[in-house]
Amino acid sequence: MDYILTTNALSKEYGTFKALNAVSMHVPKGAIYGFVGKNGAGKTTLIRLICGLQTATSGEYTLYGRKNTDKEIYKSRRRMGAVVETPSIYLDMTAEQNLKEQYRVLGLPSFDGLPELLKLVGLENTGKKKAKNFSLGMRQRLGIAVALCGNPDFLVLDEPINGLDPQGIIEMRKLILKLNQEHQISMISFLKLPYHCLHLIYKGFRTSEGNSEVLGILEQMQRFGVFWTEAGTPGRKTAWENGFALLSDFRGK
Repeated sequence: MDYILTTNALSKEYGTFKALNAVSMHVPKGAIYGFVGKNGAGKTTLIRLICGLQTATSGEYTLYGRKNTDKEIYKSRRRMGAVVETPSIYLDMTAEQNLKEQYRVLGLPSFDGLPELLKLVGLENTGKKKAKNFSLGMRQRLGIAVALCGNPDFLVLDEPINGLDPQGIIEMRKLILKLNQEHQISMISFLKLPYHCLHLIYKGFRTSEGNSEVLGILEQMQRFGVFWTEAGTPGRKTAWENGFALLSDFRGK
């Protein structure tokens, strides 16, 4: 199987505190890969390592065939977009102005494709409305649009549905599915509330990450029948086997 991202015993420590403890995972090309954990489990720390915002204490990862120690890892990172923690947007700018600013940051030669990008995320009719007056869902979608500048084929999303109302969750789910199915963008989505995201994570691959605590949580959730795969069988066990990795806590004890 062709993997976009693999991590091998990736760890991050701050003094004696282990923020991330020996995480190993494999993200297949073309997948919507769900990475679920509670607050403080190390999700955002892992994102920061992958994006090059921090360096690992130990372990390694490979992105598009390049190890994190490779001097040309930046070439692999150019193929990815990310929304880390909160959307990186200018609140006193319109949606169009935000995207133009990101185009300039990336050194893109023109604003070609900008109207199509706004339409893709459903913000084509926002006009002169500034981002500070957007709903939370609109800000999240604008953040994704910013991450899509430069046409990445791998998207990293940090809790994209956090704080959204039910309608916002539905809109975000549709957007993520559209990006994957129509634009062939692979994704890894980091979430803390799995029951909101199960319709997103549907690619047919089995993950074996986790520990006894994780599997115990899985058993409990399966009894409530919360597992579902969009393109698979809506059965409990099958949905897990074809679904996603539930990783509850990577911190050292």
